[in-house]
Amino acid sequence: MKNGLSRAGAAGAHGRANGWPVAVAAAWRGWFGYVLLTVCGGVFAADGLTVTELAPGVFVHVGIHAGATPENQGAIANVGFVIGERCVAVIDSGGSFAEGVALRSAIKARTALPVCYVINTHVHPDHVYGNAAFAADRPHVVGHRNLAASMRARQAYYVGYLERTLGAAQAAQSVAVPPDMAVDTEQSIDLGGRSLRLRAWPTAHTDND
Repeated sequence: MKNGLSRAGAAGAHGRANGWPVAVAAAWRGWFGYVLLTVCGGVFAADGLTVTELAPGVFVHVGIHAGATPENQGAIANVGFVIGERCVAVIDSGGSFAEGVALRSAIKARTALPVCYVINTHVHPDHVYGNAAFAADRPHVVGHRNLAASMRARQAYYVGYLERTLGAAQAAQSVAVPPDMAVDTEQSIDLGGRSLRLRAWPTAHTDND
């Protein structure tokens, strides 16, 4: 499929509810209170992940320069969000369900608009394992045309990585949610009064940038 966003066949082994894995909804309900009680100072603020407004409606959290640990909850990558007139786009959701919840809280502290897109820039775990935290918003998860296949290929390894670095409890929450919309070459998405231009690049950092 060329020049656009396409549906990616990404059904998980646990089934899907309204387009999202059933396990994600369970994680959201069962772990939300736990996450609120385990945020750590510096990275997480009272209203969610610490973010800086770079321009009106454009927010970024700069990840710490360290490996993922239970204490930092995998918040080691730069993540952010863009607010339009209609809805919000998340750009990378973080390295764990806990970080995703904190990012979602930061968004909700700044706007009542829904999150309509979660954009994953590439497959590495510090960028994608917060996706499950946005289950309640039912957004489209967007990525490179190769991203869904890459997530499937690396899933077993990444489960082990999360268990080693974050611990079993946090790893269990961080359910993989692959894209349901794939960027084949180039596409713009509309947030209402603000458009984001997305491009699928040739192999560089990964084969799904």
